[in-house]
Amino acid sequence: YVQADVSRLEDVELVVKTAKARFSQINGVIHSAGINKDSFILRKSKEEIDKVLEPKIYGAVNLDYATRGEKLDAFILFSSIAGAMGNLGQCDYAYANHFLDSFAESRESLVKEQKRFGKTLAINWPYWQEGGMILSHDEIAVAKTQCGLFPLPTKEGTPYLMEFLRSGLSQGVALYGL
Repeated sequence: YVQADVSRLEDVELVVKTAKARFSQINGVIHSAGINKDSFILRKSKEEIDKVLEPKIYGAVNLDYATRGEKLDAFILFSSIAGAMGNLGQCDYAYANHFLDSFAESRESLVKEQKRFGKTLAINWPYWQEGGMILSHDEIAVAKTQCGLFPLPTKEGTPYLMEFLRSGLSQGVALYGL
């Protein structure tokens, strides 16, 4: 691991340089950074909104820019179902994830023009059972009863990832539940 702030281009360029020095090449990128600060948009400060937007938006742009000359096999963006479906109290988070979905389509166009390399894919993931973001038992219960969505077990998520990679999609929504 190399720790860096993905929202800072200098950090991302250093990570790419370090990875290339260690492994001689980079075959793929998986961008899974994110911060979630639930609250109604009217109660959020600009700083809070920026903290949510930066890792997703600047992270994707910086990773793409820093690897623009690499012969990647894949450039994968871990988006959220919030980007496709919205979510109460997560306006900024939904916006950032929807940006990733649109960015994937735009980057895939650059691949077709041979200005970038590797399949571009944004996956709108649901809540991962063993993931880094934490939901309360109440939030999980609401998702189950109102939407029929259950936390995604890792053993189920990995095959989803492989299916999406085999697909011709640049963006897809992964759902798990009833």
